[in-house]
Amino acid sequence: MSIDWQNLLRGGMHGVAVEGKDDQVALEAFLSAGERDGHWQNWRARLAIQRADGTSMVLKEVQRTDYIIWGILDRDWRTQEELADLQQKHPRLLFLPRIMIENFILAPDDLMARLPPAQRTRLEGSNFKTSVEAERTVWIQHGALSGVLYERGAHQFCRGEEGFPRRLLAKPVSSKDKIKRQLEVWQAQLAPESWLPIYEERLVALQSQTATDQYSHCIDGKDFFNEVVVRQLNRFLGQFGRDKWWEILFQHTAESPPCPPDLVPLLKRLLAD
Repeated sequence: MSIDWQNLLRGGMHGVAVEGKDDQVALEAFLSAGERDGHWQNWRARLAIQRADGTSMVLKEVQRTDYIIWGILDRDWRTQEELADLQQKHPRLLFLPRIMIENFILAPDDLMARLPPAQRTRLEGSNFKTSVEAERTVWIQHGALSGVLYERGAHQFCRGEEGFPRRLLAKPVSSKDKIKRQLEVWQAQLAPESWLPIYEERLVALQSQTATDQYSHCIDGKDFFNEVVVRQLNRFLGQFGRDKWWEILFQHTAESPPCPPDLVPLLKRLLAD
């Protein structure tokens, strides 16, 4: 279902479609921090941010002609060619400068800075930061594998009429030779010798980056937040669900940290017209 922009946009306002509630909450907090710090003014009178519930719906919204609608997507593991192609097709489509929205708060210092003062004080002198940091290495390996699997089409392997096993089941196949050839194609796609050298090369490249860049560009932010950050927050501060922690971390106050510098140009672009 399309977003009802008519009831959201007043004179001169633009819409911003995002993938989900987490994106909306975080971007609104970052915009408020940027306004407080003088990067822009009165953003709420100029933009309405709404979740479109998924990538395909964001792409649908940016194609509307009745309103000016921007779209913001996670970068995910898309290649530079894919990003450029999508932006050429959709001029008002923007991609986050980090892998996912969660990557803005994975680094222990960034995470600590977003906690309310009382909770931050409770963590001072604890090994909270080192507990999060201790898991970075294995998640770099996970990130290297995620990128390689994506680039080699692993997510399409079982999808659609051309994927496994529908390619052989969509219509009856009586030829054993045809069945064998198709199975050999799939086998070659999964052969370790064709994957592991690429994975190992990618892993070396990611391991050579700084910790800051690794948290930003080399780790699956959503999985790391859900599996590591939430667990460590609950371990040290008490039990909350994932969504409640997200709400706590993005409550904007006068003491909230500034808008991430690498996000400022993207948000300024939304407010430029």
